[in-house]
Amino acid sequence: MEEQSEQRLEQRLERHETKMDYHHHTLWLRSYALKAGGWIPKVVVVIPEEDGNGEREILGEGTFVEREEADKQAFLMGRAWVDRKEAGKVSQEEISSS
Repeated sequence: MEEQSEQRLEQRLERHETKMDYHHHTLWLRSYALKAGGWIPKVVVVIPEEDGNGEREILGEGTFVEREEADKQAFLMGRAWVDRKEAGKVSQEEISSS
């Protein structure tokens, strides 16, 4: 099951899809190219209305050679943030300051 999910993610990234859904949240992949070369992963997590609305922007620290790699990292960062939020490890302040 996990492997199929990983394959679907890879296929969507290859098609440069930038909108992904995860646990009732929308993840917008916004990785961007550097003038010097490489890509920085960036994701905007849209918080659903029933959870307070808003957005949370998360910027990666590493640089990737290809956009697909940066987008995959961006998705993983967004997914990890949603998982932390659902586990109660993200403060209400962090959610509402989005």
